Amino acid sequence: MYDTSSAPLIRSVILILCPVLTSLPASAWNPSSSATTLLLKITQYISDVRPKVRKLAVTSVSTILATPPSPLQIHPVASSVCLHIISMLDDPALVSHTVIALSSFISYLKSGDHVSRLLASLLLILSKGSGLTTSITKGVFTVFETYFNHQEGSHGVRDLVDVVETLAKYMTPVEDKDVTPVWIHAIGLGLLRIASLVQTISADKEHDSNEESDEDVPLNQIQSLLTTFLSSTMKKLLAAPDAQVINATDNVLCKVIENGIPNELIDMVASESVQSCEEILAGGRWANGWGACLNIVGSLFFVSHSLSPPFFPFF
Repeated sequence: MYDTSSAPLIRSVILILCPVLTSLPASAWNPSSSATTLLLKITQYISDVRPKVRKLAVTSVSTILATPPSPLQIHPVASSVCLHIISMLDDPALVSHTVIALSSFISYLKSGDHVSRLLASLLLILSKGSGLTTSITKGVFTVFETYFNHQEGSHGVRDLVDVVETLAKYMTPVEDKDVTPVWIHAIGLGLLRIASLVQTISADKEHDSNEESDEDVPLNQIQSLLTTFLSSTMKKLLAAPDAQVINATDNVLCKVIENGIPNELIDMVASESVQSCEEILAGGRWANGWGACLNIVGSLFFVSHSLSPPFFPFF
């Protein structure tokens, strides 16, 4: 329900509460404490219809979550905030502002299972398809972009692959120069994060060769995800009429090729990706994307030259 209280009064109260809540010790925080109740009330205002109230609420929630009581690394009620956000996303009247605000502090909600539920709620929003506004769609992609960029292990590699794989299914039309670059950046960051986790797991296995790892790396699933993204997506987006979409595709795909393919998969993924490059360089409808395609070929040369034989018979 819309809070009809005076906006200046609400802002004044939030300004007073923020430093107070930030200074509280860990003992003051539990799911039923007054401090938690106040924080959740401030969180509710991130979806307020008044822009100044929303902005201050977002800043305050971000500040409080980013400053957990010493010596904690994660705020003790981050999971409570996460659950509250999930309930707000279920309300059609609140979802737009909530999604837009969430990217400001999702990196502080490092609470494992609750974060997984939050990401599932965001993917459920995307599944509504044509009923979504541009701002909501772009907002959801921005949240994932921020999450992947700051994700530090609250997801296992298999869970992260599932999230990226599902997100990849919601590619927006290539003509949408406002949203499509955000989507491809989000997927690219997700793939880079997956590669980083795989590298860490491999290094741990080499270091502790006598111990079995609890982490299962789904290489076949990762290969399928990378191949689809690098091949099908490349052909679709490099045919886009707008240079902004093509440039975003060029930038992201080069980074993914050079840094986002696990060593075990480079030969297979590169050999399949080059077939798409051949089609683009030989086809007329990709004329606007030829330059980007050559950059992508250069990245494929870079990884294949250093780790496997070259795969470019058409040169």
